[in-house]
Amino acid sequence: MIFRKLDEFDANSGRTLPGMGRPRTTRTSDQVTIRLPDGLRDRINKLAARNGRSANSEIVAFIEQGMKKPTEAEERLARIEAKLDELLNRMNGK
Repeated sequence: MIFRKLDEFDANSGRTLPGMGRPRTTRTSDQVTIRLPDGLRDRINKLAARNGRSANSEIVAFIEQGMKKPTEAEERLARIEAKLDELLNRMNGK
């Protein structure tokens, strides 16, 4: 498998961070067609140009970065589980 350097988008800072190891996409990679709101394609192209990569690579990096973050629901569930554990420990005298 061919690997290449990939700059990953950091949504918190709005900058790209150096990264490594994402498999290169090819013409035979999975493909999907999406409809973008007016103006979004231009914004993606400008961001991609600033980051020195294709619009496709920019979109893939952005999606991958977003999928690494826990969702708000997952974070809330973790807090609820921690509180429940705390209450159960109190009830059991721990």
